[in-house]
Amino acid sequence: MNRLDDGKLQKLANYIIKKYEHMELLKDIPVRIAFQYSDKEKKSKNKSIFAECDKVNDKYSLFCPYDFLITFYEPNTAFLSDKAFELLMYHELRHIGINEKGFYIIPHSVEDFKDIIEKYGIDWIDK
Repeated sequence: MNRLDDGKLQKLANYIIKKYEHMELLKDIPVRIAFQYSDKEKKSKNKSIFAECDKVNDKYSLFCPYDFLITFYEPNTAFLSDKAFELLMYHELRHIGINEKGFYIIPHSVEDFKDIIEKYGIDWIDK
């Protein structure tokens, strides 16, 4: 079952957006992000998925007043330290991109997430 954020995730996202100067995209452009928790465990290729960022597509935009939805899978995040959870939120926010055509999802790549890897290592989720 999914449930909407009780305000804690939004507060953390706001903190991160202010903390990292290169997050100015999310400061300057009105992007609407919804946050939710899921009590389901999610895996892909036998690895836990901690969270994911999805763009709300045109089909659902009429019913959903958000541009993006970030879901945190509680069974997979329950053991994370506060610092690791903060990095996870930062990681998910980094997936939000914008260009002349509008909003889009930035896929996983070493180049896009180089700062996380350089500062915290490839196993950053274990911090």
